[in-house]
Amino acid sequence: MEKKLIFLIGFMGSGKSTIGPVLANAIGWHFIDLDLTIEQHVQLPIHEIFALKGESFFRAIEKEMLSHVSTMDNAVVATGGGMSCDQENRNLMHASGIQIWLQWHPDNLLKNAKNAGHLRPLLKDDDSFLELYYSRKQYYETADIIISCDNLTIQDIVNTILQSVTKYNIIDNDEVLDIV
Repeated sequence: MEKKLIFLIGFMGSGKSTIGPVLANAIGWHFIDLDLTIEQHVQLPIHEIFALKGESFFRAIEKEMLSHVSTMDNAVVATGGGMSCDQENRNLMHASGIQIWLQWHPDNLLKNAKNAGHLRPLLKDDDSFLELYYSRKQYYETADIIISCDNLTIQDIVNTILQSVTKYNIIDNDEVLDIV
């Protein structure tokens, strides 16, 4: 069992920050929300980091935080929606854990993002949302595990993840069977 991190990847509105703590609690691991970690580090909300410092600054901090987190064990990590677009980030996640894409139909992602009410720096209108989604999809598809989340409850998604990760020996199979 060398890989001891689970990275939740996916587009904004995919539920990484919602599903992550439930999954972490189910297996007794820590939960790390990288966007929240970045906000605490920079002491600004994400949308202000983008507005005041720019996307390049944000991506550099994001890479730094990922590098730090990748040295940890027993954590579920919610990544930012754009983290998987960077090859170095994908390599680092692959080397230190498994990547799980929380896949949704784009219409449902758009609805989820709007319902969340968060200020999203790259969400200007529906067309730009979909354009950004399709530009990132190819990177999400490189995940170790793809979970199709449409029409599933949070608990269904967590159970599906738990069943899927058993082949990676990242958590004890007996522990998974007790939970599911």
